[in-house]
Amino acid sequence: MKWFRLWKKTETDQELQVLEERLQETLVPVAPRAEFVEGLRKNLLVQLAGVELTPAEQNQNLQTGLLITGGILGGIFVVLAGIRGIVSLIGMAGLLISLLKQDTQQPASTSELAH
Repeated sequence: MKWFRLWKKTETDQELQVLEERLQETLVPVAPRAEFVEGLRKNLLVQLAGVELTPAEQNQNLQTGLLITGGILGGIFVVLAGIRGIVSLIGMAGLLISLLKQDTQQPASTSELAH
């Protein structure tokens, strides 16, 4: 039953509809005079002449500059991390090779001592 009441027009809705119709019949849209519009424009421009506005282009240029700087710095860090990774891999390979050489040389020296 509650849902039915939501779509049912109430007395207030009907009164508002009547009021809206009367206002549309009574009020006629009026275009402002050109002199009024021009005077208003001049007054607003005079008032705004002393106010310095920051153009949106300055904000856009700043954002673009920060974005480019961040991209360049990020790229540099990625390259440095890659170099560090390569150096670490080379170091690990050298360590493994030296351990393998020690393992291959040790059994030969112990067998010579036994004879």
